[in-house]
Amino acid sequence: MRTKVAVDLAPRTPGQATCIGFGTWYCIKMPTRMFDIPRHENHLTGSKQTYTMVGIIIQRVAEAAKFVGKTSLKKNWTPDHSKTLYQAIRTGVSSPVGGSTRCWPKKSGSLDKKIGIRFDWGDPAFKDAYGFWWRILNLQLNANAEQEAIRKTAQKDGTHAVRAKIWIPTTTNGGALHPDVGEAEVQDQLVVDLLKHGV
Repeated sequence: MRTKVAVDLAPRTPGQATCIGFGTWYCIKMPTRMFDIPRHENHLTGSKQTYTMVGIIIQRVAEAAKFVGKTSLKKNWTPDHSKTLYQAIRTGVSSPVGGSTRCWPKKSGSLDKKIGIRFDWGDPAFKDAYGFWWRILNLQLNANAEQEAIRKTAQKDGTHAVRAKIWIPTTTNGGALHPDVGEAEVQDQLVVDLLKHGV
C-alpha cells in the first residue's frame, strides 16, 4: 500500500505542520491531530521531502497530553491480543455498515474491563485523492475499564468519543484487507504505538 505526503522542511511558524524523524518512523504533527506513518522511501526535492508510505495510519484525535492507559495496556497486553486483533481486522474490514460495529475485542465484559479499550468500524470504505482505498477503525474507551484513568476519561467524555482513527488500507471498494498488511504490520504499526504512547 503506497501513498504520498509532501512535508515542508523549510522554517515554519508555530502551528504549522512539523516532521520529526525517529528510527524508521516519521511523526507528522498537526495542530489538533497526529499521524504516525512508517517510512518506506523518500525523495528530496528542494525544500520539500516526499515520503512514499505503506501501511496503517494512526490519526490521533485526543491531544498527546491527554493520553491515558499506557502502563495498564503494557501490563495487560499479550501476544494473543495482537493476533486476535489482526484476525478481527482481516475478517471484519469488508463488513457492511449497520448492525454491530464492534471489531475487537469481541463483546465480553471481562476483556473489555481488563483492556479498557475497543475498536469499532466507522463509515464504509472510501477512496482517497490518490486512488487508494481505506476503512476507518475508531478507537474508543470503555466506561467499565479496570484502569482508573481510562475509566474516568470514558465516563467524562462518553464511551462513543473517538480517541483515534485508525486508517486501514483495503483493496478496491473495501473488499478485503490490503495484502501489504499482515499480522506483523498490525503489531508494528498499531499495537507498538498504543503501548508506547497510551490512548
